[in-house]
Amino acid sequence: MPNTLDKNLMFEKIMPSSQRKTSAAEASKTPSQNESQTPSGPTEESLRSNVFARAEETDRHNAQSIVNIMELLVIRYMDDVLLRFNCCRCNRCKKDIAASALNSLPSKYMVAEAEQLEKAQEQEDKKKILEAIIRAVLVVRAHPRH
Repeated sequence: MPNTLDKNLMFEKIMPSSQRKTSAAEASKTPSQNESQTPSGPTEESLRSNVFARAEETDRHNAQSIVNIMELLVIRYMDDVLLRFNCCRCNRCKKDIAASALNSLPSKYMVAEAEQLEKAQEQEDKKKILEAIIRAVLVVRAHPRH
């Protein structure tokens, strides 16, 4: 078939540096490890690790991370709201509440160090976050998934 795409070739063209890393890693594997790999090419996990390797190295060097401020705040305030509303506090309900609250709030991602994250969290409107958590608690409490 002349119109088929060779995924490995495309990946090599897009990410030439990752091919060198993958080749070195494959050379160090035993033959049984090489055989367990799928015939279509490297696994998704190895691709992801190659693509994001530079970003992780930069993260460790700068001690910065990409964080959704709203997620941190929802997690911070959720336990207090659960106590007030006498809601189930199992992990599944907590995750459902957090997901529902986060879906109703705007995402606020930032790249920052720990000190900057604290300042950013203080600037967010606590009232809107609590309202979203309360609405989520009422929905999950009315229809728990367990």
